[in-house]
Amino acid sequence: MPTPKANCDERPPCDGTPFDVLTAPESSVSCFGERACPGDKVRLAEGNYPLLEIRKSLTIEPNCDDGPCATPEFVEPMTIKGPGVEVEIRGINYRIQDGIALTVQEGASVRLSRLAMRPETNSMPEGLASAILAEDAVVELVDVIIQGTVDHGVVVRGGRFQWTTEQPRVDDMLARNGLKVFKGIGVYLEGVSSATLDGVDIQEGVQQIGAGGQTTGIVSSGRTALRLRNSEIRDTQGAGLLIDEGSAIIENIRLVELDGFGAWLQRTQDQNIVWTGMRDRDIEGVSGVGIGMFQTGEVALSNLAIGRIDPTVDGTSDGIQVQQGEGRIDIQDSIVSGARRVGLLIDASDSEPPLSLNLEVTAPDGSTIAGIYTQGIDSDLSEGVERDATIIEEEQRLRREGILFSLVGEVEFTTPE
Repeated sequence: MPTPKANCDERPPCDGTPFDVLTAPESSVSCFGERACPGDKVRLAEGNYPLLEIRKSLTIEPNCDDGPCATPEFVEPMTIKGPGVEVEIRGINYRIQDGIALTVQEGASVRLSRLAMRPETNSMPEGLASAILAEDAVVELVDVIIQGTVDHGVVVRGGRFQWTTEQPRVDDMLARNGLKVFKGIGVYLEGVSSATLDGVDIQEGVQQIGAGGQTTGIVSSGRTALRLRNSEIRDTQGAGLLIDEGSAIIENIRLVELDGFGAWLQRTQDQNIVWTGMRDRDIEGVSGVGIGMFQTGEVALSNLAIGRIDPTVDGTSDGIQVQQGEGRIDIQDSIVSGARRVGLLIDASDSEPPLSLNLEVTAPDGSTIAGIYTQGIDSDLSEGVERDATIIEEEQRLRREGILFSLVGEVEFTTPE
């Protein structure tokens, strides 16, 4: 039996029968607030839609009944809230001048697909404060483009989060799925029980002048369980990935051309991190450190290729740093080829973590580097590191002269409001 249809202002009283209802901008507030019933599909006519608050389960999409589909846009912030409320929005773009484009709260569940979120203008500092803020909610994004946010792209506290694509990966992934042009943090996750990003590219994080903290592509904190796959963070005036007090499974990602470190893993003492690369420019053109670890639990890195590491002001240019590790560190079938100071730097301080190494270190042209250098460790860990005679000679010289290298230490970041 076909789904009954009606203009929203003529919809019969709710009796459990879902309707397809049509609304326009001028009637949308009453439609979403009063007339539409839980389970309805709301079709939007052409036009710009105002401030909306949704507290019922609905599907929202453009009206396609009269020839070509309409191209409605949300031009003021939207809030979706309430336990058990499930909303799906398909193919309707957000074009909002300021504020937060979409807020999801109080146990609501939202799925966005095939749409874009852009500010009224892409010039800085105009634009959105954040595209999405979710608190204790469930948010799923599928083929969503976020472009031109001022502060943070997506902020998720608690609940669950998923951002994926239904299309095959292409070179210009941002034409289909991802985040471009942001200040602050691209994706911020705090205390999220399950967070998945698959096929999401993040580009052009812009450092705010005078702002505290560092621009970062993804921050996963507060014991978030992160799964990050088939994604890329590039061309950012800051760092790529920060995991602070959480677990992660990472597969086939690239961190490329960043003004900050590639990835930093810290305070994960009772958590596990597993990272599998492609052995093809997995980390390239970052600053200071390719992968840093501070007070970590078990970490397994495999099949990674770490290329050019641009030196910081103090000369730091290390492929991998390990500091005060408390769990097993397992590095297998990986190569560091672009560090200019040390390929693998380990500072045990109060503890010496169990290590398993199968790592190749080569020096950039014209550079003299150490392949592996340890501080606070008595045992010889060089057996699992392949490097040439020149690199070994440099290691021996550094040990004879008692060189002590500086390390990055714990990383601080600004928590989104």
